[in-house]
Amino acid sequence: MKFLRAINIKREQLHADTFLMSGSKSLFFSFLCLAFCEVDLAKASEIDNFTVRFHGLKDSKRYLNNMINEELKNAQKRVNQHNHDCSTKRLVSVVHSKIAVSDLLGIGKYQKLVNQDPRVSKVYISRRDSVYQDIGFFEGIALYLYGMDYLIKVGNHYIGTDKLGHFLYDGWRYYRKAYDQKKGVGAALKYGHNSEETILGKTTTGIYSYADLAVNFNGMRFWASLHAQDQDVLGTLKPYFICQKGKWVQARKFDWGEYVDASWDESINCNTFKNEHTKKRVQRRIAYLSEKKKINLHCPIEKDSCVMLKEKYGKYAKDLLHPRCLKSH
Repeated sequence: MKFLRAINIKREQLHADTFLMSGSKSLFFSFLCLAFCEVDLAKASEIDNFTVRFHGLKDSKRYLNNMINEELKNAQKRVNQHNHDCSTKRLVSVVHSKIAVSDLLGIGKYQKLVNQDPRVSKVYISRRDSVYQDIGFFEGIALYLYGMDYLIKVGNHYIGTDKLGHFLYDGWRYYRKAYDQKKGVGAALKYGHNSEETILGKTTTGIYSYADLAVNFNGMRFWASLHAQDQDVLGTLKPYFICQKGKWVQARKFDWGEYVDASWDESINCNTFKNEHTKKRVQRRIAYLSEKKKINLHCPIEKDSCVMLKEKYGKYAKDLLHPRCLKSH
């Protein structure tokens, strides 16, 4: 235990830009970090948006909304117990403690509840049966060590439960960089890019997920909309809490529908891969699946959705959408 404590590294010390190494050194360090460091291991897993896409999943949005809104209600009660000056810092801190805490494996409280609750319609597919089954151990270590995540349906969109963790926790990290540290949205986007290039992407799974970047960005928008002093970068979200007579009052309820869109779906907002070899292996599996199901599953499977996403995200689209999605018309 003393050894583990000695090598335990706090999350905020593990900035993604410190992992920009190459070759065997990068692989060796990633293996050690996956084994010992306090990073978000759960978000280094993957989701297959292709194989079980048409499994007959039911929309879980209402239930997922209720879970978040219950915690926001609890956060309001707690923040007002010993606070009568409407401290924005205190508000964000209390909400974070309610919905964005993670265990030692990086699995968020909210994500774990969703994974374990039988009332949430979800489907699981193992790595061996997924489109990533041909990725080798040293190409995608995390796929072997931490496996795959569940697929759920939110509104009309199919997303992995890992995206819930990305939204709440990585979105908070984006928020801290862009707003708290006043480094701007560009710094948050760069942090996300470096994460996908290294410890949460190519180095550990062999996959760079644009969908994860879009989710992180939307998570930042959520945190920036807790109160009126911060502003949503897209200008469409109103604050969740307002100050009245020195206390925070919840002004509106949370709705996943304001955030979840086709950019969260990895069969629409495509992935890139560690190398051409890995890319061809995955594409071969998708081609086989398309032939078997007699339906086109080549990404992006919904080009019209890409057109709408480009319009929605405007100048940020180039940092959130895969080039093939950007080129759709």
